[in-house]
Amino acid sequence: MKSTNCNRRIECAFIAVAASIIAGIVAAIAQFTAIITLTPVFYIVAFGVAVLLLAILLGLAFQCFSVTQRSDCEANVTLLSVGILGTIFTSVILLAVGFAATSVLGAIFVGLLAAFFTLMVTSVVCTVNCTADSCSYN
Repeated sequence: MKSTNCNRRIECAFIAVAASIIAGIVAAIAQFTAIITLTPVFYIVAFGVAVLLLAILLGLAFQCFSVTQRSDCEANVTLLSVGILGTIFTSVILLAVGFAATSVLGAIFVGLLAAFFTLMVTSVVCTVNCTADSCSYN
């Protein structure tokens, strides 16, 4: 039986949150200064990826996360859920409302989308790492 280190899971969650905050700030500044403007195609792709991950997470929720794994990986699954739902909501808002390229409100929503999308991607890595460490096939 493989022993796991729970502190690594918390460190991974901390790195995921820190990376998402940095990505959100950089994307908001880049959008506001019009260095990089995100197109509606990115919003649609982000929405599609988030919906796909939500379907996978809901499909595997009852099969893969046993009682012991749930307590070990709860922070990672929570961050993944927040990232998925935040990506879905902010991409729908950005698709529904047309913001000017250099508007402050548009930059805030683009920053939120980048932060949630980064949180979603990094949380997938943390969750897979956590469940792989928690599984023992021996």
